[in-house]
Amino acid sequence: MQRVGLEIVGITKSYGDQPALRGVDLDVQAGEFFTLLGPSGCGKTTLLRIVAGLEQPDSGHINIGDREVTHEPAHTRRVNTVFQSYALFPHLNVADNVGFGLRMLRVNKAERQRRVAEMLEFMHIAALAERRAEQLSGGQQQRVALARALVNEPDILLLDEPLSALDAKLRGDLQLELKRTQRRLGTTFILVTHDQHEALTLSDRIAVMHEGRVEQIGAPAELYETPRTPYVADFLGLSNCLKVLSADGRKVETPVGSLLLTSEGAVGAQLMIRPERLKLEPEPRPEYNHFDATVRERIYLGSSIRYTLDIAGQSMSAIVAHEGHGRPLPEEGERVLAQVHPSDVVQLAAE
Repeated sequence: MQRVGLEIVGITKSYGDQPALRGVDLDVQAGEFFTLLGPSGCGKTTLLRIVAGLEQPDSGHINIGDREVTHEPAHTRRVNTVFQSYALFPHLNVADNVGFGLRMLRVNKAERQRRVAEMLEFMHIAALAERRAEQLSGGQQQRVALARALVNEPDILLLDEPLSALDAKLRGDLQLELKRTQRRLGTTFILVTHDQHEALTLSDRIAVMHEGRVEQIGAPAELYETPRTPYVADFLGLSNCLKVLSADGRKVETPVGSLLLTSEGAVGAQLMIRPERLKLEPEPRPEYNHFDATVRERIYLGSSIRYTLDIAGQSMSAIVAHEGHGRPLPEEGERVLAQVHPSDVVQLAAE
C-alpha cells in the first residue's frame, strides 16, 4: 500500500449558532499513526467525519496526498472508516463481511477471494472465515472490522474510538495489535479517542483538541513531559499544578514554598509536576527542591503506589514504584520528605 498524507487547512463547522470546529489546521505525514484526542464535544469526531466525506465543512479545505477532496463525496475518497460499533453485517460470514467493499467496487471474484484470504491471514482470523458476526467475540469483531476496512487498500484509515466497547485487558492487547498492524502496512492511520492512555500507547503524534481548536500537537513524550497549557497537562494524566506567587529569576514562591526552576519564573504562571517525578526519600538529594509532607492517603496499584500528600496545606500526588527501594515505603500518617528536580517542574502558558 502506498503512503499518503493528509492536509487540513482552516476547517470550520457550526451547527446552528454552535461552533464545532474553529479554524483547524493539521498536517498528517504519510505513514503516520496520528491521534485526535479530547473529551466529548471537542470537535474530534466532527473533524474525522469531514475527512471521511460524511460531513461538509463551512470553510477551509482538505487534501489527501496531492489531491483536494473538500467537496468530493465519501465514496470517491480513498479513505475507509472503522466505527465504534464495527457495523458488521450479521447475515454474512466473516469472509463475506471482509470482501463486501471489494464486491461494491466490482472487483472480480478471483481477485476478491485472493485479497480477502490474504487479509484474513494478515489479521490472524483465517480460522473464522465461515463464522457469522453474531458468533464472534468483541475482539474478533474488531479484527474483522479492521480487515474489512484495510482490504480495500485505502490511502488513509480513520478509526472512530474502535476499542472503547472492549474490556480493559482485551483493549490493551488490541492496542498493541493495532499499532503492529499499522507498522507492518505503513498506511496512514488517524484515530479519534478520549482515552489519553490509548493515545500515548498508539500514536506517533497527537493533536489535543479543546472546544473546536487544536490546543497542542506533538509526540506522546513531548506532550506528556512538556505540555504548553494547563488544559493539556491535565488531560494527559495526573498532574500537580502550583501558581507562581512571586518570582526572582529562577527562584519562585508558590503555595507550598520556594522552588528553583531551570528558567526564569513568571508571576501568575502555573507550574506542573507529574506525580511520578515527585520523590519520597528520607535524605535530601543535591540540587533538588525539598518539601516537608504528610501522607494522607496510600493506594496500592500493583507495580506502584499512589500517595496523596499534604504539603503546607496543599494536596499533591506522588506515584512511587512498588519494588526496588530496599526499604519500606511510607504509610498513611507518616511525615516524609518530598523532592523534585528543577528540570521536572514545567512552567505552563496561561490559558
